[in-house]
Amino acid sequence: MQYKNIIFDLGNVLVKLNPEGCIGAFKAIGMGELANPNPQSEGMKLMSKLGVGMITTEAFCDAARELTGADVTNEEIIDAANKMLVEIPDEKKERLLQLKKAGYRLFLLSNTIDIHWDYCVEHLFPYLLPLHPESRKPKLVNGC
Repeated sequence: MQYKNIIFDLGNVLVKLNPEGCIGAFKAIGMGELANPNPQSEGMKLMSKLGVGMITTEAFCDAARELTGADVTNEEIIDAANKMLVEIPDEKKERLLQLKKAGYRLFLLSNTIDIHWDYCVEHLFPYLLPLHPESRKPKLVNGC
């Protein structure tokens, strides 16, 4: 069977992730509550809303400041969130370019938040893939 389309995931498939970098960065700016791994924590609920596109980046930053009481800028919050993203290894970039040149249509299906999306487009793969942040994974409901 000849494939024409290839779908990739972003996190830990194309881009190496460093959750500890993000957690440390949020704690360093006084927003440790955003790194609370408890799914019932207000910080995790807020992160989840951002992750599924229920709130904008600006609304997230405002809510994060309100939740934590931290006096930081949107840019500082965005920089802390982007400490999660490490790199796309060169060999993966090269392989993507080879696949594209060979005529494959390449797609990204990810639950990437806008903050990470913008960083990836600008810094990690601006020349590789014409992708759009609407290409999100659907949220599982009842495990389905």
